[in-house]
Amino acid sequence: MRTTLAGEELAIGASPFFCARESLDQASALTSHLASLSGMTIATYRRDLPNLGTTRANAPSATYLATVHLRELPSLGRWCDGSFQRQPVRHVGDLSCIDLRHRYVAEVTHPFHTFSVFVPQAAFDMLADEMGVPTITQLDPSGHAACQDGLMLNFARIMVPLLEQAEQHEKMLAEHMLEAIRLHLAVRYGGMSLPSPRQPASLAGWQMHKVKELMLDDLSADIGIEELARSCRLSASYFIRAFRGTVGVSPHRWRTYQRIEKSKGLLVQTDDPICAIALNCGFSGQSHFTRVFSAITYVSPGAYRRIHRSR
Repeated sequence: MRTTLAGEELAIGASPFFCARESLDQASALTSHLASLSGMTIATYRRDLPNLGTTRANAPSATYLATVHLRELPSLGRWCDGSFQRQPVRHVGDLSCIDLRHRYVAEVTHPFHTFSVFVPQAAFDMLADEMGVPTITQLDPSGHAACQDGLMLNFARIMVPLLEQAEQHEKMLAEHMLEAIRLHLAVRYGGMSLPSPRQPASLAGWQMHKVKELMLDDLSADIGIEELARSCRLSASYFIRAFRGTVGVSPHRWRTYQRIEKSKGLLVQTDDPICAIALNCGFSGQSHFTRVFSAITYVSPGAYRRIHRSR
């Protein structure tokens, strides 16, 4: 089973780049749809038989691969851009990192089980931008106690079962854990500095004016966080934090409130069917509109219309 939050597979994670899917006993992956994570992917690969043989080379990509070993793997031979490297024995809980801008080929003769994290360079760049610190350009676990990483091993033990789950709340849990993994890798192995305490982010007056103009222009239209962030000359992750710091709620939540306010006027001042009002205000349908409206106002749209028209 292979799943992603976005409903689409990231080729490098969902389909193992190093061998045919049929050569593995397990190959599951999940890709984040959060803009700030830039397609970050987790995957688990397991083969119970020996002699996989020579792996396929990866297509060069500005992506790091951090691998946690869940089964001991004896020493193997590996080539990086054609240069031979003898790899040490990997024990359970060992972490290894490679930069997929290079081409790797390995000779795998023993069974293996891994938890893999694919982190695009863009994901680290977004994290650095959000924290206001320099980005990182490498992951190097060599100086860390035989590469043992108990935290990453615990992440792996929690997340490998989640890769086989279809429940949305479990996917959301995995996605939040991806943010923690990204920070851990960046700080421990990339040397990223943590920022000094600072005032909460906020939008300038001109930025808030521009954003409100875009968000209120047509409440029935979809508008993405990236477009709003670009209008403020900010990254998407920093924009979300600054908007919340200014208004107190997320951009999505704020726009939902505006849609509800518009719908209140239409319910009282027009005879339009509730289904038409729902679409006019940007909801996917009457059931979606009724659910959101009731959660915010504590009455259904129909009840709200009756109450206010009887006054």
